[in-house]
Amino acid sequence: MLEAAGSRLRPDREGMAAFFARLDDGPVGFQAFAIYGELVPAVESGDLEEAAHLLDELIDLAPLAPGISFSSLVDPEVDRAAARCRRIVDWDPSVSFPIHPPTAEEAAACRERVEEGLELLERADPDGAAEVRALVREVVFAVGPPQGAREIFDGASALFLWGGVLLNARSHETALSAAQALVHESTHNLLFGLAADDPIVQNPAERHPSPLRREPRPLGGIYHATYVLARMHRATRLLLASECLAADQRRQAKSDLEELARLFAEGLSTVDGHAELSDFGREVLDGARTAMA
Repeated sequence: MLEAAGSRLRPDREGMAAFFARLDDGPVGFQAFAIYGELVPAVESGDLEEAAHLLDELIDLAPLAPGISFSSLVDPEVDRAAARCRRIVDWDPSVSFPIHPPTAEEAAACRERVEEGLELLERADPDGAAEVRALVREVVFAVGPPQGAREIFDGASALFLWGGVLLNARSHETALSAAQALVHESTHNLLFGLAADDPIVQNPAERHPSPLRREPRPLGGIYHATYVLARMHRATRLLLASECLAADQRRQAKSDLEELARLFAEGLSTVDGHAELSDFGREVLDGARTAMA
């Protein structure tokens, strides 16, 4: 892109060379993907001033540390990176998806539950836990509307947040719930990767009732939800079989298995009845169908 822009963009060449070296060396933070998602349209529209700001942000991105990093959303009104996160997750004009910074206490408590959830996954399903760690490199804690209003999300993922997930710091009150949330959001990232070259749903924008949302959702999202539910069911089943859950969590896990199976069947019926799948999309879903059967 820089070559195509020629002399119209004059980024810090030394800084860009250092960024490309980091890119070659290993995974980068999700903000690199998010910035790229805004950089291309900025160049195409001729907004070179904005493109220059975005290139500066790329250059300033810190290297991604090993393991999963944790942070809190800051005020999107004053921070460009936080505003970008909000734009990416609040993309659908028919559904409001406001996100706000959590308190330090909310974020710290949720991080503790997430780390406990990871430990549960590692004991019950080491391969699955390793996959979560490979797919989720950054967890950002956020909250919904101000305290007292109805919470509207448990977590969020998006293609241009690749490698990162948003988790609601007021949700996931147990390690079991946190483990399920990690499987949920990492599976979205898995599907984004699998569909990077070609869409797995050929009519993704067509809307139908969703197993996970009150309002009708695009079929692409319903496919995602259906596959996610199967992976959550698998993880919950393995957690229950491992006997690493406390008595109250075992009761919750048994109840969750029934609900996850019901919702999967609901989503599968919608996908089977309305979605036009690629051969690969059908193959991926058939794996979940077989596992759930």
